[in-house]
Amino acid sequence: MMDSGMDSAIIDPLDAKIMATIRTADMLLSHDDYCMNYLKRGSGRRHCKLNL
Repeated sequence: MMDSGMDSAIIDPLDAKIMATIRTADMLLSHDDYCMNYLKRGSGRRHCKLNL
């Protein structure tokens, strides 16, 4: 949706999952120079759990 011309959306900026999704989309769509916002704030995931 973000790359299809959607200008804005009504979101809850305090929702960590939504904000992480927006940061990830910005990174993947090359809207985040050198991925600095993504790296600064992280992907929203604090722990990585492997199920082996």
